[in-house]
Amino acid sequence: MTEETEQLVLKAFGWTKEQLDKAIEEKQKEYGGLANGERVLEMLANGNGGGKTVGEDEAFALAQSELEFFSAAQVGRPASFFARVTKVFPPREFDKNGRRGRVANVSLADWKNAGATLVLWNDLISLIEGRTLERNACVRIENAFVKSDSPLEFHARGETRVSRVDASAGKFAASAATVPFAAISEIPALSEGSEVDVVARVFDVREPKEFVSRDGRPGLRHWLLVGGDAARVPLVVWNNVVSLSRKLACGDEARLESVFVKKNADGTVELHANNFSMIYLLTKGGSASMPAGGAGGQAQRIALLEEGVEALVQVRITRVFDARVARKCVKCGQRESFCNCGGKSWRETLFVSAVVEDGSGQKSAVFFSEDARRLLDSVGLGVEFDAEKAKALVGKCFTAVVLPRVGRFSGELELVVRKMVSFE
Repeated sequence: MTEETEQLVLKAFGWTKEQLDKAIEEKQKEYGGLANGERVLEMLANGNGGGKTVGEDEAFALAQSELEFFSAAQVGRPASFFARVTKVFPPREFDKNGRRGRVANVSLADWKNAGATLVLWNDLISLIEGRTLERNACVRIENAFVKSDSPLEFHARGETRVSRVDASAGKFAASAATVPFAAISEIPALSEGSEVDVVARVFDVREPKEFVSRDGRPGLRHWLLVGGDAARVPLVVWNNVVSLSRKLACGDEARLESVFVKKNADGTVELHANNFSMIYLLTKGGSASMPAGGAGGQAQRIALLEEGVEALVQVRITRVFDARVARKCVKCGQRESFCNCGGKSWRETLFVSAVVEDGSGQKSAVFFSEDARRLLDSVGLGVEFDAEKAKALVGKCFTAVVLPRVGRFSGELELVVRKMVSFE
């Protein structure tokens, strides 16, 4: 036992030397003699002794270890320091020895860019949900427990306090952001697998769906449509991060951290949020029926559409070519007739091809799955295409989010209908 630690404990608890000795003896019995006196004293100093903790005394907490560099941290002692948040991982649930709760990790860096992890438990995860801890934030952390030094890991406890500060307070360069933000309109130009942070508005939210992976593990998938002033991109959220995307509704503004660019075989682009991603609700806004696409929800003329940039359009059907089910490879996404990847699993997708116009011009358009079924059901058409019945679709108008792309055979700009907002 160190005399310094002993004096600090006596002062913080208001004990006599005899009371301290008795507390140490009782704690040793509790641990079956596996903890020596010095270790028990450290436990009392770090708030693990039951009753009042030393950490409730702010002056004592700050006196323990005012770290300028992470390398000065001492295992088993509380520490206070400035840090920049470099990454926030989504909270996850745990069930250990009958105890259930939530835990989340936050990656930190000191002003010399040395790294550490801050672990948050249960109620302290509100520091993430309330955006005190988010990427690039500079924070002051007081009385975090140093759990280990290789790798360096701090644990937040009931007496731990976290507050936002200016970058200069911790000697951080104001421009030292770890990951820059990207505009939604820039996403199509990024390479496959690029990690980005974006701020986007939610334009469409579908119900999460359960699935079973190829190796038999259950999972959860959530599809949303997000965008900026003139561009839209699907956001696909996986597994435990769905607990965050469930909180979003149409019209909300969200901050997406560490989402990844996914480029599909058909030329479309998506953002994917996995176990390394974070989603924050910034502002609630709009209504559940808020239309998707276009600046402020305004429809764009199809003659002005750009390849790869999603947009809201209001168009009329002038011709229907075909309606059938296509078999696509689960592995590469190509139609069965074009697949050469060796995949052996197929999914069936209903599609309808048509021509639409809005007065500024006309384009070929293709509808898939639910939207295709919606068209066919409106005039009593089945999968077996009937040209006469299909004529009933001519003249019908709809509003939809579309993705313009160059056709494989035509070489002209065609419209992939991503989501029908309304149909007359």
